[in-house]
Amino acid sequence: MEAFNEYVVVMEDHVVASRNDKEIESIGSEIMRLSKELEDTKREGKKDAEKIEALTKDWRRIHLEKRLL
Repeated sequence: MEAFNEYVVVMEDHVVASRNDKEIESIGSEIMRLSKELEDTKREGKKDAEKIEALTKDWRRIHLEKRLL
């Protein structure tokens, strides 16, 4: 009976370890997904910043031209 109880404990530990492995794998997948999303967002932000800079330059140029007229 004692051997059986030890076997049950070992199997319970194995089940818990297996669940932990699945959780770790799931967390790893989530981290990879969020990392890709972050990179995409950073890329979009950089493009937006470039557009804003170009518009600001155009506005300054037009504003200066109007002041000279």
